[in-house]
Amino acid sequence: MKISYTTSIKDISAYAKLIYQKSPTVKEHLKKTYYFSVPTLLLFGALIRYVETTNELIYVWGLLGICWLIYLPFYHKKKYIKKVIESFEDEKHQNLFGTHELTIANNLIIDKIELGQNSTEISKIEHVETIDSYTFVFIDSAMAYLIPRNRIIDGNYHDFIYEIKEKS
Repeated sequence: MKISYTTSIKDISAYAKLIYQKSPTVKEHLKKTYYFSVPTLLLFGALIRYVETTNELIYVWGLLGICWLIYLPFYHKKKYIKKVIESFEDEKHQNLFGTHELTIANNLIIDKIELGQNSTEISKIEHVETIDSYTFVFIDSAMAYLIPRNRIIDGNYHDFIYEIKEKS
């Protein structure tokens, strides 16, 4: 059983979003960012209060601090996704994009691309996850086959995924 599809650098953003949502490392980093931001906001608030005697400045600082704490997760996610995309833009990763032919044969998933092929034992597949118009076949927590469902050229997507789930 096989399917063919195309990928591009734009598909990496879907992968980065999924990793951002699931990764304990990323969640820990966001927590550390909060641990740094809250004391910093309080310290500057106390400094403003000590130096400036008007309450208006403290209220403005408090409002700005609350806005920042609300905005922080969105900023963190945007920055993380941008960093992941940039890491795939170099020349050594360009061979990951283009036409892929995934084949299931002899308990292997074989990924044929323009510059060669890669194979993985089906028993090493951790899980299959679908978000938006993408399916990810995870080999480990940070590595997956990325299948954009709307760009399948050849083969039956549903039968292919069903077979992977059955064999893994």
